[in-house]
Amino acid sequence: MDAVAAILSDPQVWIAFLTLTALELVLGIDNIIFISILVDRLPKGERETARRIGLFLAMFMRVGLLLGLSWIVGMTAPMFTLIGTDIVALTDAQGHFTMRGLPSGSRLLLARHLGYVVESAPVDLTPRETQHVSLTLPKFVAMMDPVLVTARRTAALDRVGFNQRSRGASGYFLGPDRLKNMHPFYMTDILRLVPSLRIVNTPTGATVTSSRGVTSLSGSSGCVQYFVDDMPFTEMEPGDANSFISGSEIVAVEVYQPGLAPAQYIRGTGSCVTILLWTRFRIRG
Repeated sequence: MDAVAAILSDPQVWIAFLTLTALELVLGIDNIIFISILVDRLPKGERETARRIGLFLAMFMRVGLLLGLSWIVGMTAPMFTLIGTDIVALTDAQGHFTMRGLPSGSRLLLARHLGYVVESAPVDLTPRETQHVSLTLPKFVAMMDPVLVTARRTAALDRVGFNQRSRGASGYFLGPDRLKNMHPFYMTDILRLVPSLRIVNTPTGATVTSSRGVTSLSGSSGCVQYFVDDMPFTEMEPGDANSFISGSEIVAVEVYQPGLAPAQYIRGTGSCVTILLWTRFRIRG
């Protein structure tokens, strides 16, 4: 009851509710006018049936869109990645996660969630002991740097080989100079600049595919594999990369067509498009 009272007493909730109500009224009237114009072109005996079908379809589509929006807003589970492996996990409703079958040794656990700062924690894994890790992700607040230290960022990109590879002709490169004025929110806001990529909206989010229609040897058309800060990033569902890697974190991008990626970034048969994302977590400047 206390939670319900807190929600009902929040003025932001009422503002959002009134705004949504006003939008629904405007869009509902617009639907009625549009349907009436189309129905008037039909024979007189079919108009009433067509009007009812149109109104019902408009209502169901509106409800479906609202349900889809509520599902997207409810995507609040951070993703945890064990650096150096393909193992990933999502938290449950209580914020807990479990990883099994982990290799022994000292590792780095990375936590990502769209709209939050990336956090990491070192873990020492042993086969007979369960490790408990607690991480808190602070909200990401975009701020303009008062002084842009390009020398440090250039040196960091030199260390990871970005600048050297960008002088070749085997890939498509987006560096800090092209990204600094974009202020992207989603990863796909950046990847839309790459001519060989296509962004497809799916029920699980925006998915990146190859626009050249390349089919991998395994039969998947336009497959894409990611590396984030030199580590493989595995999508549990199509569109996960766009949900867990914020566009504001990305400093540089490399895109390679099948068979053209550097040897250290070839996985499996090498028949997928390879996307390398370098973030502020690795490239500091």
